[in-house]
Amino acid sequence: MSLEDALNRHSDLLEQLLKRLNAGVLSKVDPPAPKKKPPSEAPVPSLEQEFPTYPSYETVKTAILQLSETKGPTAAFALLGRFGVKSGKELKPNQYQDLLTAIQNEHTPLA
Repeated sequence: MSLEDALNRHSDLLEQLLKRLNAGVLSKVDPPAPKKKPPSEAPVPSLEQEFPTYPSYETVKTAILQLSETKGPTAAFALLGRFGVKSGKELKPNQYQDLLTAIQNEHTPLA
């Protein structure tokens, strides 16, 4: 619980107590319901979510070279251009799988 949350909670409890004192009724003050789950109940992200794995650059390089050989360099450059790069070396690792998928879906499957 952050300091701000604790102060807000205490402020709410004091207001409830003052209302009951002013009304002449002094009873147990019910704490407000918790607004969010305690950290211990929060889901823990998996390692794959924190550190995703990507295909290797060598796999991407081989796929681009095969595409260039089968469909021609123009097709390879056009596909790379769709990813905003001029060569495979400029691709970011998080783009590798998308490029491989594009090659498989739009061009002759690489085997």
